[in-house]
Amino acid sequence: MKRLPHPLVSAIPLVVLIGLLAMVIALFGSDSLSGGSQVSLLAAMAVCVFISMVFYREPWKSFEQQIEKTVGGVAIIAYLPYCFFNILSPLMTILVAALGWKIKNRRDVS
Repeated sequence: MKRLPHPLVSAIPLVVLIGLLAMVIALFGSDSLSGGSQVSLLAAMAVCVFISMVFYREPWKSFEQQIEKTVGGVAIIAYLPYCFFNILSPLMTILVAALGWKIKNRRDVS
């Protein structure tokens, strides 16, 4: 039988997440939703996985199986509309680079 982690150990990733989110908000203010908060979430998840693998000897395979069980049953056609911009973005980047379009610097706009 697997042993359950102590509630304080379970709180470590939450404390890390709250701390990182506070730091992101302090640094970026209203722009904190542009990516810093997602990085904070990934870092807290990495802490959670680290604790599970190192201290509780949980194999990586169990994480893979849980991810597959959670999102593996979703049909491709169900999430295909959400992939539209993932497919379009590299194509637009190549097109903009080929056309030589640039973002003007504010000092040059006057």
